[in-house]
Amino acid sequence: MEWLAENWATLAAAAVLVLIVALALRNKIKKKGCGCGCAGCPGCASHPKPSEKHLKKEDAES
Repeated sequence: MEWLAENWATLAAAAVLVLIVALALRNKIKKKGCGCGCAGCPGCASHPKPSEKHLKKEDAES
């Protein structure tokens, strides 16, 4: 228990850093795109022709 009392600040800082990294990774995964290989997705800009999956997604949003 003494060790915990002596190192609480370090443990709290480590917990905050782990939380920040986890949130950053979650955000990066969410922004990856729909995975259909279309030009409308930020991760798929090299494919000029939208796929059927993306066209259905656009119709649903309209």
